[in-house]
Amino acid sequence: MTTIVVHFIDDSCLVTVAAQGVFSEYLSHLRTTAPKGTTVEIDNFEVNTFLSGTDWLRRTSETVPQIVVLDLSRDGDDEAGFKLAPLVREQYPDCAIVMFSGFDDADTVLRFKGAGADGFISKKTDLLNVPEECMQIYRILQRRRLSFQALPALEGKYAGATLTSIVRRVPQILNSAIRTVHVSGETGTGKEVVADIFEACLRSQSATKPFIKVNCGGIMPSLLESELFGHAKGAFTGALVARKGILESAHGGWVFLDEVASLSLAAQVALLRVIENQEVTPVGEVKPKRIDVRVISACNED
Repeated sequence: MTTIVVHFIDDSCLVTVAAQGVFSEYLSHLRTTAPKGTTVEIDNFEVNTFLSGTDWLRRTSETVPQIVVLDLSRDGDDEAGFKLAPLVREQYPDCAIVMFSGFDDADTVLRFKGAGADGFISKKTDLLNVPEECMQIYRILQRRRLSFQALPALEGKYAGATLTSIVRRVPQILNSAIRTVHVSGETGTGKEVVADIFEACLRSQSATKPFIKVNCGGIMPSLLESELFGHAKGAFTGALVARKGILESAHGGWVFLDEVASLSLAAQVALLRVIENQEVTPVGEVKPKRIDVRVISACNED
């Protein structure tokens, strides 16, 4: 049974009482919208509310939280959240710290990060959306930790200052909003090794997300569209059955396009359009399909 313990610290009784309800409603929503035959990853939310930092420090040992939501301004102190965040991190190093504030300017958000927060939610957000945003921050933190657990083994496998730096950077890219990565260098400089590092870090997070490697130079120009985008049945001579393309097969994961410069200019433009729009139209079809693909491209030319 998976129970997520949440500590919600806010000096408003209305907010803390409402917090209990919205997490319960969120769990009900997950259960009613889950696809048939699937199970919800969370069995229960245990929401403990605190009206002050002093109250939290006095009662915190009662439960171990996975998520701590901190209001910035409490007890008449506009810096209260900044002061309490390091104490939360010291007491619970593995929890997700979420700052919850009406101050949402860039400088304040950066200060939150500097104080140790893993995420920020504006009080201008509908309170009903807070549980989902908290869980998104929590899941990202969990994936990041899994990636970093793989670092010692990877650093031992890939020696050298440059590769060690790449090994440490890759988990940050995987857990960010970055959708495209380009690697350039002469033949033999280790472009495929970078792809291997990405795949190893991805596997430490998920065994099911696809990571597909493609040598663009090995695709015949006449088959390029069919290979990358897929085709419908009867789209051309020999297309006896419909077939997914490489990009659709990589949905939800990554595709590594090696020697991408070997593609024709027209093919590169078509590929770029697909990556930017996250839509692919198989040969012989009219309606595009939505995809969710992140791309690493590599070439030995600038």
